[in-house]
Parts: sequence; structure tokens; C-alpha cells
Amino acid sequence: MTALNGAVELVIPPNALSATTVVTVELATGFPPSPRLVGQTAIELSPDGLSFATPATLRLRYQVSNLPAGPPERLLAIHRVQAGAWQPGATSVVDQVAKTVTSSLTGFSTWGLLTPPLVDNILLSQATASLTPGGTVQLTATPRDAANVALLDRDPAAWSSSNPAVAAVGPSTGLVTAVAEGSALITATIEGRTATASVTVVPAGSITITGVSPATLVPGASGTITGTNFSVDPANHTLTVAGVPATVTGSTATSVSFSLPATGFPCQLTQAVPLVLTRTGSVNATVNHPLSTATARNVGLGQALLLLGAADVACNEFPLIGGAEYVVSVINAAMPATSVAGFDLTGTGGASAMRVTALEPPAALASPRPSSPLLDEWRGFEAAHHRHLENDLALFRTMGRPGDAPAPRLRSGPDRVSRTVSQTIGTINPLNVRNIEGSSSCANVFSINARTAYVGTRVIIVEDITAPLAGTMDGTYAVLGAMYDNVMHGVLTANFGNPLAMDAQLDNDGKLVMVFTPVVNATSAFGFVTSCDFFPASQSPGTNFGEYFYARVPTTNNGNTTATSDLEAWTRFVASTIVHEVKHITSFAERISRAGGGQVTLEESWLEEGSARLAEELWFRARTSQAARGNINYQAGLYCDWRFTPPVPPACANWYVAMFKVFDNLYDYYVAQQTRSLFGSAATGDVSFYGSVWSFLRWMIDTYAASEGAFVQALVQSHTVSGVNNLQARTGKSIGELMARWSLAMFLDDRSGVTVSDPTLAFASWNLTNVYLGLNTDFPQAGLFPLPSPISWLEQPFGTFVVRRTLNGGTTMQIWLRGAQATPQLLQLTGQFGAALPGGIRLAIARVK
Repeated sequence: MTALNGAVELVIPPNALSATTVVTVELATGFPPSPRLVGQTAIELSPDGLSFATPATLRLRYQVSNLPAGPPERLLAIHRVQAGAWQPGATSVVDQVAKTVTSSLTGFSTWGLLTPPLVDNILLSQATASLTPGGTVQLTATPRDAANVALLDRDPAAWSSSNPAVAAVGPSTGLVTAVAEGSALITATIEGRTATASVTVVPAGSITITGVSPATLVPGASGTITGTNFSVDPANHTLTVAGVPATVTGSTATSVSFSLPATGFPCQLTQAVPLVLTRTGSVNATVNHPLSTATARNVGLGQALLLLGAADVACNEFPLIGGAEYVVSVINAAMPATSVAGFDLTGTGGASAMRVTALEPPAALASPRPSSPLLDEWRGFEAAHHRHLENDLALFRTMGRPGDAPAPRLRSGPDRVSRTVSQTIGTINPLNVRNIEGSSSCANVFSINARTAYVGTRVIIVEDITAPLAGTMDGTYAVLGAMYDNVMHGVLTANFGNPLAMDAQLDNDGKLVMVFTPVVNATSAFGFVTSCDFFPASQSPGTNFGEYFYARVPTTNNGNTTATSDLEAWTRFVASTIVHEVKHITSFAERISRAGGGQVTLEESWLEEGSARLAEELWFRARTSQAARGNINYQAGLYCDWRFTPPVPPACANWYVAMFKVFDNLYDYYVAQQTRSLFGSAATGDVSFYGSVWSFLRWMIDTYAASEGAFVQALVQSHTVSGVNNLQARTGKSIGELMARWSLAMFLDDRSGVTVSDPTLAFASWNLTNVYLGLNTDFPQAGLFPLPSPISWLEQPFGTFVVRRTLNGGTTMQIWLRGAQATPQLLQLTGQFGAALPGGIRLAIARVK
């Protein structure tokens, strides 16, 4: 078949498919510009994952005008093998006359053409050599691009000598052999670029080197050369090691002592390098001697190595261990969420596997998830809720401290408003509801009349008299109110703080108020709180001056479970919303009250939302008697969450949605880690941080908290620090270390086939692997969780490679380094194309086999 105006030709052999299949060829979307992606386009062959019994043939046509700089004969057909990971096709046959690249394929995915960069210069292993007749020296040539980054996918150099009668060179090997006295230039040529080394053949009897100590040289260390015919004056000698000048510190007729500089050497595996010694009035002597420029690392099985500084990640060598495998996490601890930093993880080792510099990942790393109307609706609620919280925090910062003093005040005076809600059932109460979709002002409110529907020990519930089901839901309100009084309030006070910490300075009635009103239905949120209610009327004209939570109301009672507009679905979702929102009230109240007359620092929105998700989890655990660090699996944690459509299993009766939302958010983070963030929305509509921040907090508590309640209380009640500084204060660890260990734990938790002995590399409270396997198998028709293991990662064989990626601030990616290891493995982390490493980039490495 031919598609896209002849740009794509696809040949599928007979009997390659077991059944008739509709094949689609179309332009792929969501790919950012890449300087090496031909025409800035890629094609999508679907159905994705379709496989052939006999390989098919794909022919991609290119236009010369669309080629970036680079040799056309090296065009590669590449395809995506998983989220963010690309590799060349089995073959890439370039026809420069027909202007096509042909590759074979065994399955469908996303394909494109890649041109490698041009060779800009060549680095020789040494620029000079001195030999006596019959002596040899091995030269090597490394092609590099304009940024001096080694190009790993080039043909070997072609070698030639300007004077073969003096020094001959193997045309393909670079091995130089001295023939007779004199000098010659040895030239290496790669793709039209050249580099030369000067070789001098000296008479016998010149200075000689018979030994070097220590056995392996390292930067910054001292050494000694032994030999003959040296000068007793150190000033008469010069020395280079791997082309880098060393300092001669002393000499005798038979020895020369020296010291190496601490910097300036290339990052390379421990290997023999040329040591060139010269003496005034004589010829030089050359010997190859081992030099180790990398830091030797040996990670114990099941343990992790954290490399958290630029010097730490610069050059590291891992030993040859049969069967070893490593999980490498690269993290970006910088803020904000929308910032982007690029890196190159360069590997050097034995046999080179995938030698193509990786493409930048597309904006959406995974195929769009199938969804449901209810989940789509809820994600919209979450996005709106976060926008409101951001606006509310910004408004709070402009208003100063609530009131003039922290001491209680009487119920009179200009700062008091008559908003105290009656505790008599049936009483109509005039209240204000802030217009969260309007201007950022506490004065922009709607006035409502709300009937007292429930009065408990710690909560009053009022219902707008204009609600469509007004007067018919008192039984539901009683259940919700009792749930708050008997379970939620205890969870909050034991783990977060007192929602009524400011009550004596506010309405002083010993209760918080839940307001259910269709005014909220007119917004994009399901529920909200506002800091405006903590200010007196003189500062906040629309205040209710108390602890208030506002939520939408159902509009029908038809047993509908597909939209929260119906009482059935509304009831399932509102319970976790209550504990979530009252956690916000708790955070506001505790921080304001504890600041006394000082400056109030409220929590940053991403951490405020993540800790509110934590409140939902702790309420769920209290309601179901699940212990901390109990490694909760799918059956115990989420099985009943989405089973509220009749017939409901008996075990799931009277169940409320809780953890399903958390793991839905976390799934969205997992499948596109590189473009998501802990630190809030990385793009419009992104609410994945609700799950990732919960995950971060849960792991942190499991790992560092002696007491769950004390840890979370300290986090929530701190009134001087927020965000990253708050997390660092609670754990005594840097954000880089926290993210590094958390990144490994997410990937390794309960994963089969790996060894983990470091307890910080796991989630003690949840079995993440089992949870997502359960979600995947439990929803086969809906396909809501199409991947049983959704975390996106890149598989990279040992050898020589460059992984080039970008990461949003506050996120991570994992690379599984495994396969046959033929030599020690070198890892070097830099900015892209060898640039300086961005400040937030860190590295963590766990050996799992």
C-alpha cells in the first residue's frame, strides 16, 4: 500500500497476518521540533502493536530540501519501542537516487527518519610519537560534532602516512610502525575531516622508558618514570600524559618524578594512554601506561548509589560483574514544574548496542488513555480546584494577617458579621459563597439562604433552599455528618491538626460548616474552601467568618452512577471530598493560629493538594482498618472503589470512592514522567501531581517517619517554611536525595525478578505493582488502565550510547541498564551535547541483579 502522497510505501507479505486487519497510516502528532528529525514529522502505523509472522517492508521517501545537515547515506529509519524510547529499524537501506530509506518491521508503531550530525573534528589519541626503528604505536581517532561530543555511529578512520619509508601505518588500524630515522605525518580521515599526528623516528641510544609507577595513574597524583639517559636537571624535561601536560618535579639519570593535574583529562574507561617524555637536546620517548580518569564505583546488590553533585556525576566507572543489572534514575529537582532541563547520559563500554543519539520525547509519551465520563468530569474538577487554590493563596498573600491581634474578640463590633449558623434543624441562614470564577476578591460573593440540615458534635451541614433536591437529602447529610464526627475529625486531628484551631477568633461555635449549594454547580469545581472566611469583614467584605467548606449538590435522584449530578454518584464522591477540603481548613487554621502576630506562610499549592490526598488515604485506612506500612494490594485497597453500579458485591456495600482517584492521577504521572512534575501542573489540564505528590509523601512517611501522625502534623503546622523547604526540614534530606530515592522506589517496588535490600527503595504501605496489575485486569472492557505496569522507562544495553532527554522540573526518568556486559561500564552525565550540567539534574543508580 502507498500512503501520504507516496511518501510511505508498506508491503505486507502474504500470510503475515492471521486475520483481515484494517491498517492505518497517518501523520503522528505531538512531536516537538528536533534538529535531526527529517521534515519535523513522524508517521503512525496502526493498530499499534500489530505484529507480523513474516517481516513487512516499510519505505519512507524524503526530500533533500528537508534534510538537516548530515550525510544522507547515513539516514536511519527509527521507531518508538516504548514511551520516550526509540531505536533503529532492523535495516536502513538508503537509495539516494530514489530518495528513499527502506527498513523491515515485525510490528506497528511510530516511525521517522533521523540524520546524524556532521563530523566537525577528529580527536587523536596522541598528537606526537617518538620511536626507534622497529617500534610501534597505536593511534586511535574519535570523530566529534561541533560541540566536541563524540559521534559513536561512524565508520572507522582511514589512515595514511606522508612518508611510509620513515613511518608506515595500517590503513584501517592506525597502528604506526617505525621504519627508518626521520619524521612523518600520520593522517586520519573520517567523512572528509582530517587530523594528523607527528611521528619522529630517532636513532638507537636516545632516552628510553623502562617502567612507570604507580601501576595505574590517576588525576592529581604523583608518579615516577624509570629508564636511561635522563637529565639530572628536571627543567630539561617535559611530560604529557594522554596529551595533557604534567609537571616534572625531579630527575636523575635513571628516573623522573612527576605530578598530574587534577583536571583536564577526558572521561574514559581505565586504559593505557600515551606517556610522552622529552629531554632537551634529545628525542622523546613514549610508553603506553594505564590511566584511570573515572571515579570507581561498586554498588552492592540491592543497594543504591546517589550522585547529587556536578562533580559526582561527571565520570564514573562500574566494574565488570557477570549478570549485573542497574536501574539508573535521572531526576530534575529544579522548580518550577514548567521549567525544562536537558541532559546527556553517555555510556562507554564494550560492544555498542544502540548508537543513535535519542530523539527528544514527544509531548505526550503514551497513547491517549481510554476514559469514562465520570473520570473525565472528576479530572476537570481537580484542575479547577487547583486553579482556585492557587488564586486563593495569591489573594491571601495580598491581604496580610487576618485581624489585628491573635486574641479572641467579642461577638460585636465592625469586624463581626451575623453569619453564625443556627444549630436548630430547619433554620434558614443567610450566607455568602465566594465567586471563585470571578475576580480575585473576597468581596465578590453570591448571597444564599441555606437551611440547617444536620448538627453534630463537630460539624453543621446546611443546604441551599434552591437546591433541586432541597429537603429530600437530610438522611444523606446525617450519614455524611456522622462520618465526619465519628471518623474524619479524629483522622484529621491525629495526623494533621485541629480544623477549629482558629474557632475562638472566628465564630466561636466549636463546629465547622459544610455548605451544599447549586452556586458551586455553576463553577468548574466540586468543592472548595477559601481563606477569605478567616478574615474579618473589615478586610474581607464577603466573609462568613468561620470554618466553611462549600460543595455542589446533586440535581437528580435516578440511581445514575455515571455523573456526579445524580445523587448516587455524588454520594460516592462527596465523602473523600469532605476530608480533602477540611484538611485545607486545618492547614489554614493551624498556620494562622501558630504564627501569632507574625508573618503567615501558607503551604504551596502542589504540596497542599498532595497532603489533602494523604488525608483521603488516612481516612480510607481508618474506615477499612488498614495498618500503616501494610503493603496494601489492589483487592484490599481499590477493588470496591469503582463498584457502585448495581449489582454491588456485598463486600462493597456502603463504600465510598477514595484511592481510585489517587492511583488514576499517579497513572497519568507514570506514563509521561518526563513531561510531568511534582511541583504542580506542567501543562494545561495536567492534574497528575495530585497522585505523584501523594506518592512522594507516602514514600517519605514510610521511609523517615517514626510516627506517621507526628511527621504529618509537623509538615502541616509549620508556619515559617513551605514546599521543598518544608519537606527538607521534616526529613533532614535534600530535595535531590529525596527525589532520587523516591524515583528508584517507584520503579522497584514489589517488582518481580529484581533484588532490593535497601528499605528506602520500596513503598512499605502500598504494593504498587499489584495495584496497577489489578486495575489493568479489572477493567478490560473500559480499558481505563491499559498498561499493567504504567511507569515509563528506557531499556539500554551495556556498551557505548548516548541517552539524550529533557525533564520538566520536579520529575524523573528511569533507565534499565542490562544485557551482556563485555567490559567495565563508564557513565557520564552532562548537559546536552556536552554542555554544563543544569543545576537541578541528579543521578541515582541501584544495582538490582
